[in-house]
Amino acid sequence: MTRMYTLQPLKHDLPGDQKVNNSYKGLLAVILISFSCSHIAQAHQEQSGQAADSGQMVVLKLVSGDRLTGKLVSSDDGSYTLVHSILGKITIPSKDVESVLQLAKSPDDAGDEKKSAESASDENDGSKSSESDKSGESGKTAPSSAATEPEKPKSPWTSSFSLSFTGSWSNSNSMTLRLGFKTQRKTESTLLSINTSYYYNQSSGETKNNDFLFDIINQWTIGKSKWFVFAQGRYQYNEFEAWEHRVEGYGGVGYYFINNDKALLEARAGMGASKELSGKQQLQPNALAGLSGNWNFDKIQSINGSITFLSDVADLSQYRVLANGEYVLKLPSLMDGLAFNAGFNNEYQSTVTGSSTHNDLKIYAGIQLQF
Repeated sequence: MTRMYTLQPLKHDLPGDQKVNNSYKGLLAVILISFSCSHIAQAHQEQSGQAADSGQMVVLKLVSGDRLTGKLVSSDDGSYTLVHSILGKITIPSKDVESVLQLAKSPDDAGDEKKSAESASDENDGSKSSESDKSGESGKTAPSSAATEPEKPKSPWTSSFSLSFTGSWSNSNSMTLRLGFKTQRKTESTLLSINTSYYYNQSSGETKNNDFLFDIINQWTIGKSKWFVFAQGRYQYNEFEAWEHRVEGYGGVGYYFINNDKALLEARAGMGASKELSGKQQLQPNALAGLSGNWNFDKIQSINGSITFLSDVADLSQYRVLANGEYVLKLPSLMDGLAFNAGFNNEYQSTVTGSSTHNDLKIYAGIQLQF
């Protein structure tokens, strides 16, 4: 601060020459005092650090009374920026700074300051790195439970239960019931299929049809080829056939013409035997040839079917032809696993006895539950 001095004129009179000399002396005193005050103010300003250079160690005295010591980075744009040994790089507005004191540096101080500045810079960089890591972690999408939890292996089993029912009650009451169950187990080297069905028909209180079928077949793929071997067993019950109960067993080889998720087409040939339990027929050797497959039109529609030729080895004129086909339409909009199915089963016999017929055709339509 520059102090202002006011000189008051002397109250007593002096001789003329002496007055002039005194006037010059007074003016000289005013100049000297002003220069001294200006020099003192400039020295105080430089000592207080208001003109401190960047890179110098300074002490900022804040309006609040606190003091901050650090390396001055810049003092532009109405603020002071310095590197503090603990707080790191900070910026203080000029309005919050009462004074700035520049510290004199000794060689030891310079080394300490360098270490302090490097430490503060490292801490600041570490803080930024930590914040960046946290930011990166927070920006990452948490892995879903589906990605962390192992996917459950798909079951090799597929099954279905079907029901169809028709009835009419008028002058002649009639009712038809069909129940069906299928299950299949598929692996890389084996294919097991089980098919059962029950059919019952009554008209005017009289039973017209009452039969049951159980069929099981297992196929083993030969290495990586399209060839396979198979074993098959069948049991039939029909109240209105002369044989009533019949069991059969077959074995042989087969070939996959098509075998993928979209379609399957295979052929089989083998040998076996059949026995009619309620008749007098002896064990009859049979030759077998068959073709079966399925085709998935899309995700909800498919067809499947098979045809099998069975012939008496000793008499080729005695043979049977088994044929079946089915259309399946899945109804996921109504219920998962629910489907509509319609199909037919027919068994043709070249030779019949008693009340038996050549063809035994059954047509059905109903619902199917897949699981």
